[in-house]
Amino acid sequence: MRLDQSRFTGKQKLTIDCIVLATGPVMLLVSMLVSVLGVTNALQLHMLNALVVKFCVLCLPAVLFIRANGGRAKFGFVRMRGICWAYSFFLGMGMFFLTTALNSLLLPMWQGLGIAQTGTSLPNAGEGSLPVLLLFVAIIPAFAEETLFRGALFRVWESFDPHMALLHSALVFALLHFQPSNLLTLFALGLVLGWVNRRTGSVFAPMVLHCAYNGASLILRALVPEATATASVADAAGVSSSYLLLALIFAVMGTVLFYPAFRGLRRFALITTQGPPKFTRVPLEQPARRSTARSEAIVLTLTYIVLIVINIWTLLAKLV
Repeated sequence: MRLDQSRFTGKQKLTIDCIVLATGPVMLLVSMLVSVLGVTNALQLHMLNALVVKFCVLCLPAVLFIRANGGRAKFGFVRMRGICWAYSFFLGMGMFFLTTALNSLLLPMWQGLGIAQTGTSLPNAGEGSLPVLLLFVAIIPAFAEETLFRGALFRVWESFDPHMALLHSALVFALLHFQPSNLLTLFALGLVLGWVNRRTGSVFAPMVLHCAYNGASLILRALVPEATATASVADAAGVSSSYLLLALIFAVMGTVLFYPAFRGLRRFALITTQGPPKFTRVPLEQPARRSTARSEAIVLTLTYIVLIVINIWTLLAKLV
């Protein structure tokens, strides 16, 4: 199955924008309801997050949208070269180490502002087997998020403006995590995911990359628990020389993993010889175009206002 390169309409773009607009408040509401349940076990929290927030709130609306507007091939659910699976995996591992190192360098700034770093706590090794942890922490969230952001949102926006599709999907992806102190690294991850999606023409590539990124922390904790312990102590006691050294090591490891995989994807990724998907713009009738464009601008503005307000609220709630 090859990528269907037919373009999308303004109404389809407006529909996916409305879905994204509704996703933010619904995710916040569901997360608040989950917190009311009083669940303290990290594994149970991740299971609820994966099944309720990620799968039901993010994935199901995107799947319904995809089925109603052309099917899998039109949204990038197509095969890719075998070597690209490996490149995507190592690219994800490299991104994990690089973003971890960047977060380490940003930690003093957040501490100086009196703001605790946001994020989700990982389950301990004793709370479940590694395959179970990988399923609920890495695989399901990666599949759900990529189905919406790179499968539905990116593909629709790409047929109008590929560069805006890359920026918009990455920024919405970062904002919808509701982790303001990690916004920069999440935005960088979103850009890489979007680039891989466009370069390969297949949404499976960013899924593999995202899964590797999510699972890297669990694998690292299982293989080198001392590294995780060192980072936890540094988070509690402040930035130490050992923590900065660990950040430097992570940066080197990330570069070693990221750069060859990036070069490999640039060379071998394309599933066709024509290059990344190219779309022919078909002008809409003037009245319809003006009406749709006005509605799109309103929905897009509301989306960013809502997401920014939620992130500011989350940031203020994390004041130390």
